[in-house]
Amino acid sequence: MTAKVIKEHKSTYPNPIEFKLNDKVSIGEDDVDYPAWVWIKTSDNNEGWAPKEFIDEINNLSKCDYNAKELNINVDEIIIVINEISGWVYVLNSKEESGWVPRDCIFVL
Repeated sequence: MTAKVIKEHKSTYPNPIEFKLNDKVSIGEDDVDYPAWVWIKTSDNNEGWAPKEFIDEINNLSKCDYNAKELNINVDEIIIVINEISGWVYVLNSKEESGWVPRDCIFVL
């Protein structure tokens, strides 16, 4: 699905977390603003947000590959929406760069 950027977004996490299927993770608190997201500490001691649905909270294992990279976007840019999870969308821009942006920054065409 195609979308137009209506509000600029700049990443605030220069070192995003990343994990692979069945990686061991430590689970922290739920996000207050986005309750479907949880604070994660990866095996390399990096910390950041991940969708709860990507985590097996009973066994502290990841259920899939994941990268928390946020994408910098500018107003009027056209992007492709790949996935949407509780207030955030994973997108692809015209330069073939991908990452997460807040849902309220885009308007789906």
